[in-house]
Amino acid sequence: MFADKCHHSKEEDVLFPVLESHGIPRTGGPVGVMLQKHEQGRNLVRKMLQAIESIEKGYKNGYMVFSENALSYVELLEAHISKEDNVLYPIGRNVLNEEDAEKLLESFEKIEEERMGLGAHEKYHKIAEELSLKYR
Repeated sequence: MFADKCHHSKEEDVLFPVLESHGIPRTGGPVGVMLQKHEQGRNLVRKMLQAIESIEKGYKNGYMVFSENALSYVELLEAHISKEDNVLYPIGRNVLNEEDAEKLLESFEKIEEERMGLGAHEKYHKIAEELSLKYR
């Protein structure tokens, strides 16, 4: 919910088109890689949901399928965040101006409010923090 509906949708619907308008191509390069990774993440989430359904139906192998896909998802997100921090965002900082940045922030806030609801961002951060403390 958080990674795809909030974060990835901001990139796909707002950030990437703005980068494109500044000459960063959508296909190939860092934007294309990010889009491909978003789809891989969605596929892994689908597989995890299918595994949960199989567990609920009594199939024991669902636990292994869920675990494998969850681990792959974590690895994908870690690599994805690193690419954003070290490749995509530095490119953005080089091509975007202050006006672009302000418009992006406004659009990001609007997306969060419309798609996630007020306070959802904070709710997910709190859940992540609680899980982090619990499973250290």
